Amino acid sequence: MKTISKIGLIDFANCLPVLLPITTKRVDFNFELVLGNPQQLNRLMANDELDAASVSLFYYLDQKERLELFKTISISSFSPVGSVELYSKIPVEDLDGKTIQVPKSSATSINMMRMLLLEEFGAKPDLEEMEEPDCFDLNCDAALVIGDRALLVEEEWASKRPIKIDLASWWFNWTKLPAVFGVWVYKKSLEAENSTKIDSLAKTFACARDLGLTDLIDNVIKEAAGRFEGKVDEARLLRYYTKELNFDFSSLHQDAIDHYARLCRKYDLF
Repeated sequence: MKTISKIGLIDFANCLPVLLPITTKRVDFNFELVLGNPQQLNRLMANDELDAASVSLFYYLDQKERLELFKTISISSFSPVGSVELYSKIPVEDLDGKTIQVPKSSATSINMMRMLLLEEFGAKPDLEEMEEPDCFDLNCDAALVIGDRALLVEEEWASKRPIKIDLASWWFNWTKLPAVFGVWVYKKSLEAENSTKIDSLAKTFACARDLGLTDLIDNVIKEAAGRFEGKVDEARLLRYYTKELNFDFSSLHQDAIDHYARLCRKYDLF
């Protein structure tokens, strides 16, 4: 009998409300834990070296035939998310044919940006992958900045006054649905023989999230502040976790995932 035993979790600041209660043993977690970045976990899932993991939405949709969602948790936003930002030197509607630097690690955000530019403006820019996209590079017209780095450059770049578009806010205003960036999944092949474990794991993730956003929120903020080496203040992090990010999974989240998938098919992005 194949059993669920090895779980991968993304070790980024935006996952800390779920991750910290697990790593500090504040919830029961009787599995082998593997931490990594999204690319590493995607690769381990593809190689059958993980049974379940937090992954990017685009990866899940691309592998939907073999993966199933935990429908208790996501990384999403109904508002400006603060960590998926398009910075541009020129009006966004003029980006057709222009160069946008994008991170190497974010197919979900990159494709969301592509679809929004096409849907609203019919714009198809040239995308240049970079380790650290820089809006002020002379060789580009705009840059998509995500995750921890988006929070780190927020204050410095604001002083230079580029045009700034929060992708989650843009998506929500355009679709009236949450922007879903990350999901938790397990291998469908394990479902028949592990239904009890899968249910238990779904409850564990939800319990960890609830603890991380209430009793342990101060711990989460301190851990994040340490990771940012004091360059992002605690008040900003509190707003990030409690006002900008959303960790729920509802029918609206499922609708958002379905809509994102339809647009990916429309523009042949898979």
